[in-house]
Amino acid sequence: MNEEDSIPHISLCMGCAKKEDVEEIEKIVSEIARDFMLVEIEISKLSRVESGSDIIYFFEVEKIINCGNCIKRLWIKLNHF
Repeated sequence: MNEEDSIPHISLCMGCAKKEDVEEIEKIVSEIARDFMLVEIEISKLSRVESGSDIIYFFEVEKIINCGNCIKRLWIKLNHF
């Protein structure tokens, strides 16, 4: 989460997990998601970066009000995976 303007970085919710942990992760995310309303995300910019042999795509989204608590809870609960 960008502290300056609260624009979320979706990449905070991306990562790798062991196959045997997926069911537990799904349960944690589902429990947290129940406490938050669905929001529409508006993509404001799509970018492409080449790094060696890799091509990385990312996008920026417009500010989403009140998603900070959701991201913080996900980070705390999923950090050990």
